[in-house]
Amino acid sequence: MKNRFIIPVISFLLSLQLSAQTLRDKDAQQLNENVAAFLNEDDADFKPNSIPDKWKTEAGVIIAQKTTMLYDKKGEAGKALLLGFFMQGGPTGKIIILERERRKIMLNDKFSVDLFSELYFRIGDKNDGFGARVIHKDGKIENIDLSKGVKVEDINDVPSRFRSYTEKGGWGGFYNKNTGFYKIPVAGLQPGDIIEYAYQVFNNIEGLGSTPFIEFSPVYFTCNREFSVMKQKFIVQTDNSTFLNSKAVNGAPEFKELDGADYNTYAWEDANREVVKDTRFVNEYLVLPLVKFQVVYSAKEDASNLFIGDRGELKTSISPEELANKVNNIYNRYKAGSSVFYFFKNRTIDNTEKQIDKLLKDISAETQKEDKYVGTLYYVFRHVAAFDNGIHSSYFAYLFKKKLDERKIGCDIVITAPNTITDFKDIIFKEELEWLVRVKNKFIFNFSPYSNTYDLSTYGQGNKAYVVMTGKNPTAEAITLPVSQATDNISDFQTEASFDPAFENLTVTTTRTFRGNTKIEYAPAALAYTNVFEEDYKSYNGPSEIANLSDRQMEEYYRIKTEQQKNWKELKPLLMKKQVEAEYPKVIKYNYFRLMSDGRSVKKQDLKYMESYVLGDFTKKAGKAILAAIPSLIEGQLQIKQDERQRTYDIDVRIPRTLTWTINFTIPAGYTAEGLEYLNNSIDNETGSFISSAKSENGKVILSVKKVYKQKNISKDMWPKMLEWIDAAYNFSQKKIALKPL
Repeated sequence: MKNRFIIPVISFLLSLQLSAQTLRDKDAQQLNENVAAFLNEDDADFKPNSIPDKWKTEAGVIIAQKTTMLYDKKGEAGKALLLGFFMQGGPTGKIIILERERRKIMLNDKFSVDLFSELYFRIGDKNDGFGARVIHKDGKIENIDLSKGVKVEDINDVPSRFRSYTEKGGWGGFYNKNTGFYKIPVAGLQPGDIIEYAYQVFNNIEGLGSTPFIEFSPVYFTCNREFSVMKQKFIVQTDNSTFLNSKAVNGAPEFKELDGADYNTYAWEDANREVVKDTRFVNEYLVLPLVKFQVVYSAKEDASNLFIGDRGELKTSISPEELANKVNNIYNRYKAGSSVFYFFKNRTIDNTEKQIDKLLKDISAETQKEDKYVGTLYYVFRHVAAFDNGIHSSYFAYLFKKKLDERKIGCDIVITAPNTITDFKDIIFKEELEWLVRVKNKFIFNFSPYSNTYDLSTYGQGNKAYVVMTGKNPTAEAITLPVSQATDNISDFQTEASFDPAFENLTVTTTRTFRGNTKIEYAPAALAYTNVFEEDYKSYNGPSEIANLSDRQMEEYYRIKTEQQKNWKELKPLLMKKQVEAEYPKVIKYNYFRLMSDGRSVKKQDLKYMESYVLGDFTKKAGKAILAAIPSLIEGQLQIKQDERQRTYDIDVRIPRTLTWTINFTIPAGYTAEGLEYLNNSIDNETGSFISSAKSENGKVILSVKKVYKQKNISKDMWPKMLEWIDAAYNFSQKKIALKPL
């Protein structure tokens, strides 16, 4: 099913708060000036204005792409000038991070033209830069006037291709209150034109006096891009306190260290990459050629807690023995009371443990039986830290084990790697380690605001992992983590639908129930603007956090709460309507939302809610009959296009799961429903199934539908088998019910 709830609540709030602002002329001019030298650099890779004949029928082709990244603790403007750009006032004592990218793309058809009909750029610092031009197919060059740029209301609307690597979830986000993104239309763009643009993003990190190290967010770069690529490059430059750790997998080129530069310089080049045709169920980071790298700043020579070799060494692998030693090192640092993730989360170690201990004492948790204590401990952890940016999984596993050890409850530290980003054999960064705890052969992953104690994480299922025994002689024993079954992960939709008398609008009321890993997709939006997080103490049977407020404090609390509830009443339907709009072309109205179970406790592990909305464009006339698109209420069925039917890569559906729909459609008075026999399907094989039935009963059409993804990982040779039921589901959703007058 299509992901309906990918819109984070925070981005929705931003979209309500920001108003469109146009770019000032002087800012547009400064942006152009800051990037002009890089955009106009005499680089042979950017000379061609044509593409190979073999790619002329494709949507577009990247002629050249070049990314440079500079990490400099001293921020010496003199060295910066040697690199061909001018930084206005390099701040001594800070780490300067300057990233630039230049792209030149041939646009062959309307799809690629539409993709670049708007360009996006950032303004967060006076050294940021952006410039763009169109090389028309007749040879005319047109520079893009940035002064027509309009501020983007929702940062999450900025396409990934226009976001820098250092700001994509980077260290601290690299945003300040003045950071904004703008978009500029590119008028008159036609197939056969070339778009060329460059950006420059400047960031700096302060307060390094007591900081032993910083591990910047790793960059994962797949060689295969959205279009075929003629030439692409990375150049990373670091000073002597900052260095690179990298690895190439699946046949990608490696980084090479260059000699004779003012900085430690590492270069990566790749060429002649075909666009990937497989776009469904591909675990890209695990199967596509990919290079990954991380820049690390270390104030001291001793960096034994990092996944690096000696300074300047391009370390590319780690053995189980090394893994055990690294994990043991991190574990012992926690044990000694020091944080090895200084900048990872907004929470100190001492504060976290003190709060957990206090809550455990308040509820006399030490008297609970072992099984109950494990669950209580998990919910106390979640309550203390999940709503304050969380804690890293390494500290979660360390502290969880510590609390179990205090009760003499046997448990182990388990290490795996998220299967969305790396195979275990390719681990190279500390951030790629995911820590969890094994208790009585059950696995407990780090919490989220929506998780329960023994929820199997989607990123860990079926993974290779290691049980690490810490101590004087640490060891790592290989195991395999369990995989959930299709019956564990349920999405159930019970729907009532009826037309208004004019057949213009369809009122839909659906009760949605999610169990297992399917909750992850829906919970953020479903639980936004509700009271469930304020009542989180109920999950571990703790006292209300307002129980001890004074009368004056209680009065102020209810004053604020009343205002909050008023705002939530307005915001909730707006948020939920936006989710429905992701599925249907015309949403007339969102009626109401009713939460029935939040799915966040032992007693209420299912997420369940009811919502009602009104849809348009659901009917079409055919003579005297009316064709009603009722089967399309099984939302988001995949349409596999012709060029996707030949498979190169194996299939990863992330989780086995079962989806069921029951649709009760009220037949309008004076009409009868026909064509129901065409809605019956029964396709079942080893990869999955799609089974549907339709009947008319007591004035209603009742559609019963079941779709099952039976396996997580499936061989590419079984793709035709999957297509049997995927196609059947899509074809079902496109059918109509004929309503004929009696």
